[in-house]
Amino acid sequence: MIKLDRDIRVKLQERFVLIFSGQRRLARSVLREEMNQCIRNHKNSMEVLEEIRRICALMKFEIERGNITAFANYISEQFELVKTLDRGASNTCIEYIFDCCADLIDGKSVCGAGGGGFLQVILKEGITRAQLEERIREHFEGCGVEVWDSTFLWEA
Repeated sequence: MIKLDRDIRVKLQERFVLIFSGQRRLARSVLREEMNQCIRNHKNSMEVLEEIRRICALMKFEIERGNITAFANYISEQFELVKTLDRGASNTCIEYIFDCCADLIDGKSVCGAGGGGFLQVILKEGITRAQLEERIREHFEGCGVEVWDSTFLWEA
């Protein structure tokens, strides 16, 4: 379990943004491919999974310290590793969305195992959601790609 001080939660909420990409994929296909690699004990896949576990521990360490930028960088690093396990984890459209926003964000990933079409980003310190929304509108107006409201739910 991760316990965060209130000020860290507030800062994380300010910098966390969901983007609807419209790019949905079947979770069962994603999980099937990853499980097949593990069952076959594919050496590279096992090494990637171990590296993802290491990065997750570092993510926990950094977010508990309040270092949101380092946490965000690890999210991006973990996403790059996931893409080596699953070629369907991203596509040209998703990468284009991330590329269009690259100067505004510190961290990026897709949400879940597919199906929802949402991307998650951590904004750079000092960048606002409104700035990201404007960038998305500039590049994707009328395409269905848009920033959505989101709120973390914290235990009392």
